[in-house]
Formats: sequence, structure tokens, C-alpha cells
Amino acid sequence: LVGLEFVVRSQDLVFDSTQHGPSPIRNSAYDAACFRTSLTRGWEAVPGKCGHNEWGMYGDYPHAKGDGVYRVLVLGDSIADQRTWVNQMEARLRKLAPGKKIEVWNAGVPGYDTCTELQVLNEQGLPLKPDLVLVQFCLNDYLVASTVVPLDDGRVRVQAGEQVTDLPRWVLRSRLLTYGIVTFGFMSSYINPHEAPEEQHLINSWRCFASMKLQLEAQGGRLATAIFPAFITDEPGNKMEELATGGVIGGHKEGEARVKMFMEKLKVSHVELRKAFEGLGPLEGYREAKNDIWHPNRHGQHIIGEALGKALAPVVRGELKQGGTSLPFTMDKEAAKKPPTQAGPRDSAGTKRGPGAGPGPGPGPGGAQGQPPPPQDKPQEGR
Repeated sequence: LVGLEFVVRSQDLVFDSTQHGPSPIRNSAYDAACFRTSLTRGWEAVPGKCGHNEWGMYGDYPHAKGDGVYRVLVLGDSIADQRTWVNQMEARLRKLAPGKKIEVWNAGVPGYDTCTELQVLNEQGLPLKPDLVLVQFCLNDYLVASTVVPLDDGRVRVQAGEQVTDLPRWVLRSRLLTYGIVTFGFMSSYINPHEAPEEQHLINSWRCFASMKLQLEAQGGRLATAIFPAFITDEPGNKMEELATGGVIGGHKEGEARVKMFMEKLKVSHVELRKAFEGLGPLEGYREAKNDIWHPNRHGQHIIGEALGKALAPVVRGELKQGGTSLPFTMDKEAAKKPPTQAGPRDSAGTKRGPGAGPGPGPGPGGAQGQPPPPQDKPQEGR
């Protein structure tokens, strides 16, 4: 058994072994260089590769938190992995909160959902002692793809696509046992046969948000959410409408309103980023690719970074204590209409959307642009 455990750990086997869609890692040179398997997340960034620091995040800061430092941790998926808007937000926060020593750590990994991001917070985020955790949320984060969801009774729920099973937490210590349970059919198609699958996705997502908030507050930190829009013009009969949530919510307006409602119930401050584009023309003009409704182009990222910096500055300065409110901001519309002149961190090498994600539209992150950077060397194995 020890030998089998070693063999399984030496392979690129993740708990999503039911293969709902393409394998999440090693589908391109970029994937092989930048990602490795993870027992609790499916995949994770390789530390020290592809711009990541030695902890698998973006941010060139010492791990130990210095005196007087205000630390912001960004959790997200391939949108956070674009990085330009995160860097713009940090620059704006430094200008609007000049008395603070601000550090922004970006833990965005393509393909992650809210529950995967909870694992990042547990394993890597809380030791950083962040003052503020900003969750980058887009509507396809309702779709729990492949992750481990904590339950209230000390058990965990392993979910791979629509397949789920509940296990004692200790089972995850063995990749062999976890892989066997998932592979050989010990999973059911639904969490609750009396509830629609889309409602079960929502329950998982909000359970993970609530867990984030409780853990952060216990440590003296604060949670906020950036609600990213689907880049779709609000027109009746828009053919891209269904893609806004993969059919889970029914449409982007309803989906964004539902996120806002849940944030208010959880008393989590949030920023409605659709408002940043009001008066700036059709949202389709800010897509990274024609059929990519999720990822903003460089111009859109600069607008988003400016809006977030302005909205979060009062929080960073300590002026807003109460959560659950929509954080206001005022955009300089004339300045926002001008495209940025400097390239972002991913613009020159092309932008990768999620490990293994292909181009074109779909319910999850997709639409790689340009050519991925060449592999740097063989990636390490995960835990």
C-alpha cells in the first residue's frame, strides 16, 4: 500500500479523475511549466515559476508581515491571474492611502471557484495574516467544478463536476484512497435528489463564502468581494446570455443581483464593477476575445483596477468598519475612455485562461490568446 501511495503521488492524478471534460493540467507547455497537482484543489501554481513567488502567488514581498504593513490578499481564478487590474488597484490604493504600507498578494489561479479559493485561504492565506481579503467573483464561480467543500460536521465533500461524495476529513491524507473512491464509482450524481443541481451549486458557494468570513474575522481580517460582470450588453434576446452562468442562474443581471443579495446577507462589503463601465460604451468592447465574456482586455482591466482602488481606499484607511454594503466609487469618465499606454504583465506573452482551457465560449474560463510562454523546466509534484 505504501508503494501504491507513492506511485499515485508520482503521477498527475487529481481527485477529478472522473474526467468531466479535459484534464485540468498539463494540456500545454504553459500548464506543464506553471501548474502541478494538488490533493485539496485539483491543481495549483508551481512556486517560483511563471512569475509566481516561492509561495505560488504573485507579489514580491517577504512572507513575514512587517510592522505597520496593510496586507491585501486577492483570491480568484483566471481573471485574477490576468494581474493587470490587480497591479492597477494596488497603485491606486497607494495613492489614496499614502499613510499605509500596502502589500497586495495575488493568489489567482485559472479554473478556481469559491470553494477552491477557501482552500487557498486555509492553506496559504491565513498564515499571511491579511488585513483584507478580496475575492474576485464572476458568475461562473457558481459552478463548483472540482474541489473540496468543508462541511459543518468535520467531514468534507469532494466534488468533481456533477459528481459528489462526502468523506471524513482524514481520507484526504491519502491520495490513493481519495483517488480510488472517486475513480471506482463511490460518488453520487446529486447532493440532494430533491433539489435542482444549480441550487446545490449555490449552496456550496455560499457555504464557502461564509467559512471565509468567519475565519478571517476570527483572525482580525476582513472579507470583500469584487463582483465582475459578464461582458454582455443588456439587450433582450442576447445570444450570449445563456453563457453568463452556464444556465445556472439564467442570465447575467439576475446572477449579479443574487451575488449582491448574498453579500448583503453575509454582511460582506462588495464592489459592483458593472457600474465602472456605465457611460463607456458596450461591454463587448472590453472583452479580451470576441467570444470570451469573462475576461476583460487591458483597457477594461485598467478601468476595473481604478474602480477597485477607489472603492477599497476608505476600507484600507480604516474609515469603513461595517460590512454588507456596496462600496461606492466615482469614475473619471473622460480618463477611463482613454486606453492605457503601458502593457500589463501578461500582455506581451499572451494570456492563458485556465489550465487546459481551450479557446472560444463556454460556461467556464476559456479563450487563450497569443502563444503561451515556453516551459521553464519540469514542474515539481504536488503534495
